[in-house]
Order: sequence, then structure tokens, then C-alpha cells
Amino acid sequence: MKRMNRRGFTLIELLVVIAIIAILIGLLLPAVQKVREAAARMQCANNLKQIGLAIHNYHDANSKLPPGWIFDTSWGTLAFLLPYLEQDNVHRMINFNLPLNDPVNAPVSQVRINTFRCPSDFENPMPSIGAATNYHGNAGIIPVFVIARGLNLNDPRPNGVFFSLSQNIKITDVTDGTSNTAFYSERVLGDGNMGRVSPLEDTFNGPNAAPGLPANADQAYTWCQYSWNGRKLLPTVLCLPWLAGTV
Repeated sequence: MKRMNRRGFTLIELLVVIAIIAILIGLLLPAVQKVREAAARMQCANNLKQIGLAIHNYHDANSKLPPGWIFDTSWGTLAFLLPYLEQDNVHRMINFNLPLNDPVNAPVSQVRINTFRCPSDFENPMPSIGAATNYHGNAGIIPVFVIARGLNLNDPRPNGVFFSLSQNIKITDVTDGTSNTAFYSERVLGDGNMGRVSPLEDTFNGPNAAPGLPANADQAYTWCQYSWNGRKLLPTVLCLPWLAGTV
């Protein structure tokens, strides 16, 4: 009776197979990552579209655009848009007569709204202050601080749509036309580091908020030009919750 010879893999053949598999994986992973990132970019763009549609629907229902930021309670635009983003349950959790940091409103502060987050960005580095947002209202091209504090009252009025004390603005007030005006834009979250200035991620406090800050809008604009050198600036991380609207 003849014995059957069984031939196995040699070490060299095994190494060749492993090398081929590694090359295929190396070729496949970048393609998968590109597809995932393309899908994330589409989702981010769709979020902006949904916010834009919600703003128009709010205007149709109330004959005005939503407020930019309510100084007394700190509620911002996105909080008023919740019913128009199929977030009625979250909207009903809010007591708009109380400040957003009131204990009554604590539960809603941690509710993550996917429409307010771009999946391409990293997770919120400061969850303790509330669920974050990547989308910010257009306050215009004129540097301005919180008008409600009585600061810079002689400076030009902001020429954007959503800013401190912006109320009762109608679409007809947008003289450039809504097709030529950005209501909202996208920004990365802050890094959660108060000790490091990052021009792409940080925003800065207004005057009198702390020592060494700009005295007016012109000085703030000048200082921001040098923000990458960290001169005289007190950064505030850009992780403000969506409740505040972040204009």
C-alpha cells in the first residue's frame, strides 16, 4: 500500500502569504478611511442644511428669525430651533424662564443632539459644561463683544444675523439675500486646555471679563492677529454647550 505524501507550507511560502495579505490590507485601509471620511463630510453638510431649514421654518411660524443669544438666561439660537429639528421632547425639558445653568435645566444640558455635532470632529473634551456643538451662528464681520454688558455701545452694530440681543430680525432685514448670507458655519471643538492658545479652536472673553483683555473691538481685532504667538490673550475653550447657541 502506497503512502500518500502530504505537502505542507514552507516557512518562506507562509511569509509570502502574510506579506501579500499585509499589502492588501495596507491598500484597503486608506480606501475605507476615505469612504468613512466622505460619509462624515456629507453628514456634516447635511447638519448645516437641517439647521438652515429649521431657521426658515422658525421664521415661517414666528414671522422672525430666532434670537441670537438671550443675555439674562444665556439661551441661544439652537435651543429655540429644537421643535423644528424633530427634538420636541428635548424642547419640552427646557424652562426658558430660568437660566440654562439653573438646576432645573441640568438634565437637558447633557443631551447630545447629533444634528449639532460633526462626526469628523473629536469628542467633547469638556462634557461637564454640557453637550457641545460644532455649529455657530453668523454674528457678522464686525468684531463685537457682549452688547448687553453695556460695553462698546458706540461701536457699529453687528452686521450678522445672530448675536447678543439680536431679536425680531426678519428675512427681509437680510439685505444681501438669504442665498448670499451664511446663517451658520462649522468649527472644531476646543481642546479643553485653558492654558494654551489655539487660534483655530479658541475664542476669547470680552473686555472686563478678566485682567489683560482688549478694551474695545478694534483692540480685540488687533490682538487676534497675534493670537498664534499667545500675546496677552486669555483663551476660552470653544466647547460651549449647544444650549448657549455659540454665536
